[in-house]
Amino acid sequence: MMAIHVLIPCSKTKSVEPVQELIWKEGVSIKNWVSSWKNINYDLVEPEELYTGRATKNQLQLIQDHNDTFSYIISAGAGLISIKEGKRLPSYEATFGKQGPSEDDWFRLPFGGLSNIQINEDDLIVAFAPPRYLKAISKDPWIDHLWKNIVASESSCLGSNCGYPVKIHP
Repeated sequence: MMAIHVLIPCSKTKSVEPVQELIWKEGVSIKNWVSSWKNINYDLVEPEELYTGRATKNQLQLIQDHNDTFSYIISAGAGLISIKEGKRLPSYEATFGKQGPSEDDWFRLPFGGLSNIQINEDDLIVAFAPPRYLKAISKDPWIDHLWKNIVASESSCLGSNCGYPVKIHP
């Protein structure tokens, strides 16, 4: 049976304030960030509860209504978070760019990257997200294993290589 894996961007708004150790500041390295995550073990929240942004909430709700879909949150501070695995995470503050990792380092974040997607040959990966999130996905070393399964906008950075480019109205 074919499954659909949907990649959703995280939201800046969260239900819990981040602890100081998990606010990405200038000069923080990916190594320091991952180390800080390993030392935080309080106020852990399920991703569906942590992210309170309207778009993220709506997309998660749409996916929950389908048994053959799996949702993942693309996070600039955590990596790729699988919703069905029941993982809990602390609140944090990070974005791609000055206050977060480079897109090149995204897969090194605490929850890892695309290698976490357990995919069968006929499965699809739907990736419609803001450009910096898609750029992070495109830089993940595991993407070479997934290109033929990816559905993305043909005008995005994934569009020229993905197996299912979709024309999106500008």
